[in-house]
Amino acid sequence: KGIKKHIIYTIEELKKVLDEAREAQVFSFDIETSPLKKYILLPKAALDPHYSFVSTLSSAFNEDEGYVIPIAHNVGRNIDADPWPLLREIFTDSNVLKIAFNSKFEYTFLTGKECYFDNVADPLLMAVRCLQVTDPKRLDKFHVAKGLGLKSQSVDYLGHEMATFEDTLKGASGFADIDIEEGASYAIEDSVISLRLFYMWKARLEKVEIPELCNGRDIGPRPYKNYWEFLHNVECPVLRTIGFMQYHGISFDKETALARHEDALKNINEASEILSEIGKKYAVKVDPGKTGKTKSVRELLFDRLSCPKAGVSEKTGAPSLDSSSISSILHMLEYNLTSTKEIFSDDKYKDLVKRARAPHKNKEDLLTLIKAMNKIQKNGTLITAH
Repeated sequence: KGIKKHIIYTIEELKKVLDEAREAQVFSFDIETSPLKKYILLPKAALDPHYSFVSTLSSAFNEDEGYVIPIAHNVGRNIDADPWPLLREIFTDSNVLKIAFNSKFEYTFLTGKECYFDNVADPLLMAVRCLQVTDPKRLDKFHVAKGLGLKSQSVDYLGHEMATFEDTLKGASGFADIDIEEGASYAIEDSVISLRLFYMWKARLEKVEIPELCNGRDIGPRPYKNYWEFLHNVECPVLRTIGFMQYHGISFDKETALARHEDALKNINEASEILSEIGKKYAVKVDPGKTGKTKSVRELLFDRLSCPKAGVSEKTGAPSLDSSSISSILHMLEYNLTSTKEIFSDDKYKDLVKRARAPHKNKEDLLTLIKAMNKIQKNGTLITAH
């Protein structure tokens, strides 16, 4: 479909458009950013809210028409007054659904404008989660969002090829350095295509029902009936918090960090000694390294002690020793389970198995090893963070 474009040059026009968005109860939006002059030579400065500014905001509330506000362009005409007070009102209006593709980026920038959000959705997150459930082979194992950018999705799912940023800028250093008359179509496309993709993924996600039972077990009331309801109410709002944190950063207490660093080193050394001692018992020279996932640790666990496996590494094919697998192995050893499928059985079954089945022949040594490895990994993470 063709897309009608409207450029908003006055506050009065903006008020009318926002009233229409409220009536439609949907506001798909996108921002364009440009580097501040003193950071213009800094690579990717336009992606950092502290080195750049919002020059343009586009919006849409139906699938074939969009609006764009030139806020701070260096070339051409801008809106005649500050639009942010009006925009803050619609962003916080819980009756209007706000849609933004890769919304964390928008949230990070608009936090600086004190634009906080209620009732949000992100078509990128919706695409990833929908495909993970319905067509996981479509996704790259190590980068699930690969190939799911706005322009790629527009072609693959809507048959619409969007204009490129480079062709729109035509050599300008940033979006603010082109006249909005030249950049309107590019900016508006982002909002309209995001809206179209939102409706498409929402329809698909509503078909992914959430069953009353979880792995055959009654875990209590399930507040959401389908995957769209879950994403909308749980995952999409989390992105707002991430954007807020990325803008403001996190406070850092140096003294507390140093104390935790020393405790972490002490815990790692103690756990490493435990691994070495058990290794000597089975004639294996164990070097746990920084993560406890070394070749010698795997030899001791799986070759000498026949540790139960809880999955394999997708990269190497070796038995997995990530935090999730370690937790599963501990559970299997504690209840005398022999497969990961039994982990999801009910507690009554597991208690029966624990009483009826003989424990693993190396249970105590394995429990000691796995707990020590868990301590190495957790404290290693603390050291890396500090």
